[in-house]
Amino acid sequence: MILSTVFQTQSVLKDDEVALCQRVFDHVSSARQIVTTADREELAMRVIQSFQHGVKDEDSLVRLLI
Repeated sequence: MILSTVFQTQSVLKDDEVALCQRVFDHVSSARQIVTTADREELAMRVIQSFQHGVKDEDSLVRLLI
């Protein structure tokens, strides 16, 4: 989900940054029991936007999005 959403954004993320965002996405979507495609896409966008706006710490991203 994160990888497909990255392609919709304007800036390019490095492989390790995509991996971090994917881990956060997986953790948050599991914790919040997100199952619909629309909700998963919204979460993916929020993860990437938060990362691009400077929240680069994995634990901080999780806390922000849970």
